[in-house]
Amino acid sequence: MSDDDTIEPAERGKIIAAEYVLGVLGADERREVERRLAQEPALASEVATYAQGVGPSKAMLPSAAEVATLHTAGLLIHPYTFRGSTSASARRPLNEKESNGATLRQNIISDIQKYVGFGIDGRFTDYPDLWRQADSSRNR
Repeated sequence: MSDDDTIEPAERGKIIAAEYVLGVLGADERREVERRLAQEPALASEVATYAQGVGPSKAMLPSAAEVATLHTAGLLIHPYTFRGSTSASARRPLNEKESNGATLRQNIISDIQKYVGFGIDGRFTDYPDLWRQADSSRNR
């Protein structure tokens, strides 16, 4: 984030919002802004002057309240990444049992349904078929 001491405090939110939208923040700075976005309506509103939506980490949206804060600012929310306990480079079988007794597939679907219940508008996922499956099971 800009470190210029000559920036007026009232302007700092505008600069942080612009840096966030432009993608010029480092990873730690971006996470910090995403954490603040979901809790600070003024910062969310400032970001909404530059962007139509945000793509925060799911971890930054622990409840529907944070989603509501972003929606109130006029932002669409597409959190990342719905992949369960796998990673982009290390896939595991979807039928593998996890520590909670459910399969990886069941846990990913449950995670998707939780965030859809929070009111998110879209998503980033490595498993679009599971997203469709989660949608169809919610609509029954």
